[in-house]
Amino acid sequence: MKVRPLLPVYILAGGRASRFGSDKARALYQQQPLLCHGAAAAEPWAVSLTVIADQADKYADLGFSTLVDQTPGAGPMGGLATALADAPPGYILVGSCDVLGLTPSLLEPLLEAPREALALAFYTQHWHPLWALYHTALLPQVAARLQRGEGALWRLLEAVGAQAIEGSQFARCVHPINTPHDLARFEASQGEPLGGHKRLKEQRDGPDPRKLRF
Repeated sequence: MKVRPLLPVYILAGGRASRFGSDKARALYQQQPLLCHGAAAAEPWAVSLTVIADQADKYADLGFSTLVDQTPGAGPMGGLATALADAPPGYILVGSCDVLGLTPSLLEPLLEAPREALALAFYTQHWHPLWALYHTALLPQVAARLQRGEGALWRLLEAVGAQAIEGSQFARCVHPINTPHDLARFEASQGEPLGGHKRLKEQRDGPDPRKLRF
């Protein structure tokens, strides 16, 4: 049986959602919040899963541990800094709450690649900086960029010489949901559901370390 490399997963859900008009993480597809679809895809790779949002316990009712964004209003760069500061030394998987079409197998090329840089991300004609790997050693550079007001994650990836993972399949299948129209269009395309989020109870003394409490 193939053993998957497990690592901390952080899902960013602290955006203002001005284009969506409400909390995107709670928007429903196949009767499941968008946040739960992303979590279901990342769950098989996760030694822990944490949502970064603007309020503590914001998604506790969905079964998720929530970490308050330490740089509110700074976008994904602020969420990344919060995640890097929280994680144990090493790589983390950082994703967003507002995508559909993501599956565990789509993440496989990223997570099983030899890690030869401090960041690894899918690349097509451009970087895909969320659902990417970042090493905690990047925290000083991320903090410096925040201080300078530089919020573009793709520029960070360029600056640190990120490792490019061929991303045509990822780009073809994963759809960002920025507006209600995006969600309606995805529903009309009859994209396959991800099966929904399954809350797993932590088994401290059990044989399977992947049993988690989200």
